[in-house]
Amino acid sequence: MTETSKTLDDLNTVLKQFSVKIDEIRNTPEDVDEAFRLATIAVAANEGALLIPVPGVGSVVGAAYGALTEDSLTGVMQDNKDKIKDSIRKVLEELAQAIDGLRAPVAFIQTAGAWLETKSQISEARNNYLLNGNLTGQWLGASAVAYGNAATIQQTAMESAMSVCDTANSALRDSADGAWKFYSAIIEDITEYLTKFAGAMLKIASFVAMPVGVSDAIDFGAELVKKVGKHGLALGAVLIRQQGILDALTVATTSPAGINNGKWPQSASTDFDAQTPDKDKWDPR
Repeated sequence: MTETSKTLDDLNTVLKQFSVKIDEIRNTPEDVDEAFRLATIAVAANEGALLIPVPGVGSVVGAAYGALTEDSLTGVMQDNKDKIKDSIRKVLEELAQAIDGLRAPVAFIQTAGAWLETKSQISEARNNYLLNGNLTGQWLGASAVAYGNAATIQQTAMESAMSVCDTANSALRDSADGAWKFYSAIIEDITEYLTKFAGAMLKIASFVAMPVGVSDAIDFGAELVKKVGKHGLALGAVLIRQQGILDALTVATTSPAGINNGKWPQSASTDFDAQTPDKDKWDPR
């Protein structure tokens, strides 16, 4: 487990922030519609004086705008709106796995906590034996030796189980940390994208800078898709590494020290008989 291991609160905070950003992206198509609506208003307000760059048509003086049909301008705008919305769709598609995997990091932390709690309970049992169950200082004889041997196997089994708990807890927490970094990085990138996207919408709304705004909006979406892909590869590397640890853990648990054939060792030797009259087998010191 790393020193900077994240808590459940850390994860919940970043996942909530991510969900908010996703909602903001899902609302951007409405921003696109509004920007183009404002663009048409800008054309009407400045008709006769404005040099109007009409994508797919060229620049015309506002007075000549009447020579263009409303359908021509509307058609060009609709095409550009569709292109921008398509770029938004691609962004959301790239983020789909991250959205679907929102619960995984929380499960990592919760499961890691369960392993840690299990270790704590085993440790408590082990300490209880060390404090109260070690009778080698009070008894002598063969039965005492047999009891001591059985108790030693119990100790070995408990130590093996505690080691398994540590490994599982560490791997799961490292996976959760990797997920936290993944979502934190994406939040930063989405925030940057939304800021740039808003600037592109302002350009479109002015109409004069519409071609630049359209191009920017599409390019910013493509940039975000690439960044999310890179973050996904980084997270994948972390999860693959931790999966390797968990696979090794599976192998280790097939025959851990002190635990034979998946069964917990007997708590006492069959040679032990507390009622035996044989003083050689069980004598107080």
